Parts: sequence; C-alpha cells; structure tokens
Amino acid sequence: RLQVSRSPPPAPPSPPAPPINFAAMAPKRAQATKAERAPKKAKLSPEQEMLQRVVLAIHGAEQLPPSCRELLAIAAEGSLNVVKDNRHASQDKVIGMIGEALTELRDAKDAAVSSEAEKLKAAEAQLAALQAAGESAEAALAQRTEAVKAAEEKVAHAQG
Repeated sequence: RLQVSRSPPPAPPSPPAPPINFAAMAPKRAQATKAERAPKKAKLSPEQEMLQRVVLAIHGAEQLPPSCRELLAIAAEGSLNVVKDNRHASQDKVIGMIGEALTELRDAKDAAVSSEAEKLKAAEAQLAALQAAGESAEAALAQRTEAVKAAEEKVAHAQG
C-alpha cells in the first residue's frame, strides 16, 4: 500500500483589505512650481529709483487731495523720464507742479519737526523744574529728619 501524506487543509481566505481613503491621508508637500516662486526683482537704474522715490513722496503728500496726488504720480512718470531738452511745455508745467507739491511737503514736514522740537524743549524744561522740585523736597526731608532725630534725643535725654 502506498501511503499518501495528507497535507493540512488550506487556510480560509483572508478578508479583503479595506479600501484606501486618499483624502484622509496626510497631504504630501507640494513642490514649488515656477509660477509659485516669487520673481526676482529687476534691478532699477538710478533714474528709475529716483523716480520711484518722487512718486512715493507724492503719494505721501497728505496736504494734497488724493485725486491730485494720483494725477501727479501718473504724470511724473511721463514727464520726469524725458530729457529736459526734449520736454513739451505741458511736461514742464507738470514738473513745476510736482516741484511745488514736494516743496509744500518739505515745508509741512519742517513745520512738524519744529513743532515737535518745541514740545521737546517744553518737556525738557518741565523735567528740569520737576527735578529741581524733587531735589528741594529731598533736602527738606533730610532737614526734617535731622530735626526729628534731635527731638528724639532730647526726649530720650529728658527721660533718662
């Protein structure tokens, strides 16, 4: 007789794996694309830098109405970029207006600085007066402390 080896019965099939929910997984770090990278700032010529400073100063001229500031800022780019010999009369007028606006701005800032300097002088004078009063009060306190000590010594001497 032939002996047949019996193998164990096959294992029952394992239950199927649950479906993967990709939305619940932590997102991967996205690679920065070329569109997301900040473009490098183009280097400005010295003339363009000066023009930008003038435009910023015009926008900061609060003594002018906003519409006037905007008009001068826009007109500055078309007028200040033109060489003086090639300018039209209207561009010269715009440059004159810009000059007046900047002069008014400087005068307003100078007045503000003067006003703050006056306030500073007044505060320093008040500080000096208060320091003198404090020193006077300390001297009076020291004098009265000495008087109290002398009186206590007299009382102690009279009792003793």
